[in-house]
Amino acid sequence: MLDRFDLVVNVKRVQPSESYEHADGTAEVRARIESARVVLADGVRLKTEAEDFVNRTLENGLVTARGAQRIRTVGSTIAALNGSSNVSLEDVAEALSLRSDWKPTWSA
Repeated sequence: MLDRFDLVVNVKRVQPSESYEHADGTAEVRARIESARVVLADGVRLKTEAEDFVNRTLENGLVTARGAQRIRTVGSTIAALNGSSNVSLEDVAEALSLRSDWKPTWSA
């Protein structure tokens, strides 16, 4: 059933003594999201090495075709949130690392 979840994020418990002064405020987060929506609406493109990486995960049986598409989609969102319309290898690798069913057993 976890295959239906696109990503799983483990969050470290925040200690009361930790400072929040470096956290982005609501306005900054809203601006990043609005900017990312514009980037996604204009279209994003996977760089060759990013597409090759996703294809290798599929060919090696690490993900299904649906899983590969979700990696592309989440990678595109990560790139857009970083202000880029070009999805990098790092973006899709981060997307893969967020999958609940992924276990690192090989290197790209």
